[in-house]
Amino acid sequence: MNYKIENRKLLFLDMDGVINCTFKISEEIVFKNESYAFDKILVNRINLLVNRFNLSIISSSSWRINLSLFDLKNVFNLIGLESNKLINITPNLKSLGGWNDSGEITRGQEIRNFLFSIDYIPKRCLILDDRQDAGAGLPKNCYFIQTNNKYGLTKKLNKKCEEILRF
Repeated sequence: MNYKIENRKLLFLDMDGVINCTFKISEEIVFKNESYAFDKILVNRINLLVNRFNLSIISSSSWRINLSLFDLKNVFNLIGLESNKLINITPNLKSLGGWNDSGEITRGQEIRNFLFSIDYIPKRCLILDDRQDAGAGLPKNCYFIQTNNKYGLTKKLNKKCEEILRF
């Protein structure tokens, strides 16, 4: 199969540890319940990246395991993320019986599996995740930024994202 390189940029977005963190930057929380509190500043950083660089979002978050794409779009609307930019979710390889040598599935394997399942090669991919394994074995056009689950997408990491996406 011949794959066409498209001028499309993809954002593989984890939620917990990226925009839902233990430390709150601002006093303004866009959504909160017993388990979750989404900081408006972190949500806005994602929206600015998405709009500035015309990113399509793929959910690689564990939230995709229990929620459909439709349900995730509703969550995005609730917390103020660009739900129209959420186009897909990565596969849950554990549910499909896939394993690596250590008996675990990595987030990077799920992202790579997704990339091999689409009929085009994106110009650039950015992976935002607090899990180190999300950056494992990615193609050359993919860049991994590991966040800290306490602080999420900091100003410094956001600047790195902009540098990566600029080209």
